[in-house]
Amino acid sequence: KSRFLEPIPEEVDDRMADLIDDMTEKELFNMSMRRRLNIAKSIVRIEEQPAIDQLIRQFNDDYEDPPPPMMFT
Repeated sequence: KSRFLEPIPEEVDDRMADLIDDMTEKELFNMSMRRRLNIAKSIVRIEEQPAIDQLIRQFNDDYEDPPPPMMFT
């Protein structure tokens, strides 16, 4: 089966280009690392996925302080 995606309207494409132009090198690097780690997460065993999630969080661009880790009892 083939699946065709809708073309991206030019105005949306231009807005995405503007966003990428405004990103810092660190933000671009973090985005790239998250994308690569998500690809890795999709092919690793389920037991290894929490470790990948932890790595993904390290490359987060969240500008607020992260919440404290939750303790499970």
